[in-house]
Amino acid sequence: MKLDPDQLEARLMTHGVYVTELDVDEGRIDIEYESIAAGKTNAVPHREVGRVINVVRDLAETPRDVHGSVTDLDDEAVG
Repeated sequence: MKLDPDQLEARLMTHGVYVTELDVDEGRIDIEYESIAAGKTNAVPHREVGRVINVVRDLAETPRDVHGSVTDLDDEAVG
C-alpha cells in the first residue's frame, strides 16, 4: 500500500496530531506535525512519537526511515 497523505492525516488527527508537512521518497519519510499534547507540556510525549511512527509504518508500502519535527499549536518548535 502506498502512503496516502490524506489517510495518514485522518488517522493521526484522532490522536490530536495534525500533519503540516509530509515529504516521502524511496528511503525516507519526513513528517512535520502540530501536537496538542506537546503544547500543554512543552515536550513531545513518548507515546505520541510511537503512535506517529506506528501509523506511518502501517501505511507505508516499504520500510523507510522516519524523521519527524513537532510544533505546538502556536507553531513553536518542540521537538
